[in-house]
Amino acid sequence: MTERLYGVADVGGTYRRVEVWNDGMELVGQANGTVHPEDYEGTVRSIADSILQIADGNGELVAVGTAVASEIGEQGRLVLGGALSPWSGKRFGVDIGAAVGLPQERSGTLNDMTAAAVSQLAVNQGRGIHESGYVSTLSSGWGGKPYRRDGEVGYDSPGHAFLRDGAECPCGGHDHTEAFLSGKGVELNHGVQMKDWLSDRRNARQFVTDLSIATITLVERNRDEGFPIDVMRWMGGVATGQPVLMARAEAAVRDKLGNGAPLWEAVSFGGQAGLHGAFVEARRLAEVA
Repeated sequence: MTERLYGVADVGGTYRRVEVWNDGMELVGQANGTVHPEDYEGTVRSIADSILQIADGNGELVAVGTAVASEIGEQGRLVLGGALSPWSGKRFGVDIGAAVGLPQERSGTLNDMTAAAVSQLAVNQGRGIHESGYVSTLSSGWGGKPYRRDGEVGYDSPGHAFLRDGAECPCGGHDHTEAFLSGKGVELNHGVQMKDWLSDRRNARQFVTDLSIATITLVERNRDEGFPIDVMRWMGGVATGQPVLMARAEAAVRDKLGNGAPLWEAVSFGGQAGLHGAFVEARRLAEVA
């Protein structure tokens, strides 16, 4: 029997990861590289060629799923700013599918944090865990999405919520959480890398304060929108690279919210959550097509 294969990609503003998986989640092959936002068609072609080359001779490519650093609007069109602004309005998933020769209904794209939430929901379902939570990546920026135990994924943009006065956000705005808590924000406002910034005890103390306040606001905001948060699930270089500061921030949130405070855990698939979420979406599309 011919093996069923799924092309998956996680595409950011600078780098892309392209892989092909089979039904058993085995890696058939991968082809990672850089992204050139000014060359949309070339990027689509490059990703499609990588998928086709990996799949060639290894089975039947039945669906493609992609995770991209953009919100997804009507008809799968990208809605974004930042590095991928030239792609705004493009139907990325549809275009990738066409480039690999698949019909529209077998190629989909998800916001990268939505893909991470889809990944976590799939893991929870497989383990019989019924939690409502929030997946969050804290690294060069801060992104996240809430998810409910019923499978619904909500909208949120934690990096661009107001935190306090006094800093410029990488997006061009002012006083957003990313201005204070993200790698790019610290570099923009202070001219140093995050790890060097946090080596000063005063800065580390302020980071803990800012993150705890931002998280409390996030929990309350999403609760009011119908997304209670039992677990905050973290990934990204700042979150995973500063375990002591993250533990201090979690304690501060618990002190404030008491029994209403979420647990803090890692995203189950870590840095591969986007790829796994894209795979879950691709497999779903193949089953319903």
